[in-house]
Amino acid sequence: MIEQFRPQRPKKLEELPQDIEGKTFSEKIDGGNCVIDVDLPNVEIYHARDKTFTRRTYRYPLLVNEIRQGNVLRDKCTYIGELSVLNNHGVGQHWLFMSRQLENQFQIQRMSKLVPVVFFAHHIIQENGEMLDGLTYEEILTLLGKYVKEGDHVKHIPTFKNPEPLLERKGNIEGVIINDLSRTYHFGKRGFGIYKVKFLKEKIVRFISYVEKDVGINLFTTENKEIHLSGHRVKTAIDSIEEKGFVIAEIEFFAETNKGFRDASIKRIGKIKEQDI
Repeated sequence: MIEQFRPQRPKKLEELPQDIEGKTFSEKIDGGNCVIDVDLPNVEIYHARDKTFTRRTYRYPLLVNEIRQGNVLRDKCTYIGELSVLNNHGVGQHWLFMSRQLENQFQIQRMSKLVPVVFFAHHIIQENGEMLDGLTYEEILTLLGKYVKEGDHVKHIPTFKNPEPLLERKGNIEGVIINDLSRTYHFGKRGFGIYKVKFLKEKIVRFISYVEKDVGINLFTTENKEIHLSGHRVKTAIDSIEEKGFVIAEIEFFAETNKGFRDASIKRIGKIKEQDI
């Protein structure tokens, strides 16, 4: 059952560790967790949330076609990683990824070319039916180097022995992932040798109006600051605004100005208490 491969999640740290011995540092990719099972010619892609797995192979035709060619991901393996959409600076953007959460086949085909999805593999969990969760992360990195080849829609996540190269990009990336090289994989757990430090700012805001777009909606705060929302959460936002006149959301962004937010995305919407604003 594919549901047994629930991704291990990083534990949040407030600052980078001082002791960097035996650790790797990599960019935190902003997108969505996924599991990709390759048994050529079959390729299956699942969105992997905390407790649910949803087959979404049909949403990513260009990625599936590239994997089926047999040149980017080794056959008979199951990979855990991140699906993302890169901006003009090569940085994953959650709001761009959410614009790909479509059901209409015409829109899927159109957006797959306009907003291409990239898969970043950060773990191989099964090969030829044999579980690899007992391997150390150092051993997994060696396998990733052999089994994953870059293409148009599959990329490596560069890893570093210290965080300095990532700190130089602090204003443009979501954060840093820290891995203990000696750790093994713990399905569905948080921490256990995986940590994150986020560079993005967070804020609870109230949206009071919206405008429908070709894909999703643009939401407007009480200060008329605009953020795009797409995917299944659009209905939550519209229903709340129509019923109560507002919807409360948690957002992440790099900077806030009088005109709006730079590279903002909505992390949670609805089910947030008004007093949290």
